Amino acid sequence: MALNNNLSQMLRTHSTIWFLLNGDKQILGRVADMLSRILLGLHKPIYAPNTGNGDCVVVTNCKTLIMHREAWKDRVIRWHTGYPGQLRSMTHEQAHQLDPTLVLRRAVFKLLPINKRKFLENLHLFPGETHPFHSNIVSELEGPSNFTRLHEYTAE
Repeated sequence: MALNNNLSQMLRTHSTIWFLLNGDKQILGRVADMLSRILLGLHKPIYAPNTGNGDCVVVTNCKTLIMHREAWKDRVIRWHTGYPGQLRSMTHEQAHQLDPTLVLRRAVFKLLPINKRKFLENLHLFPGETHPFHSNIVSELEGPSNFTRLHEYTAE
């Protein structure tokens, strides 16, 4: 019995696990930090920097992530097209209107080390509730924090 139990625990540790995270009313930076740790495999007891033992994460409701009002308008995404004088930029608010998953993807991208950015392929972001990975999901992650606005508190 102990051999079977140890074997199953070892297989669970070394295999790739699919997680589901509901991004509804979650703070962008905290979610990005949590996702980068899971993608790298830092949450596993067998973590080694030279192995790729991270897991896959599916994030739903990316369109309802929270940032400060000033951050939506002040933070700028910049990229260069490769041609002289072609530095492009847009605010996070414009990027969120263009693609609701872009802001979270870039936040996780910046938190990953340069030589580990290939693990971004294991991150699947969806603006709504639906996703095609229902059969792969093993467990559901609890978000890092639930943000409650002041008017949502009760009188007690």
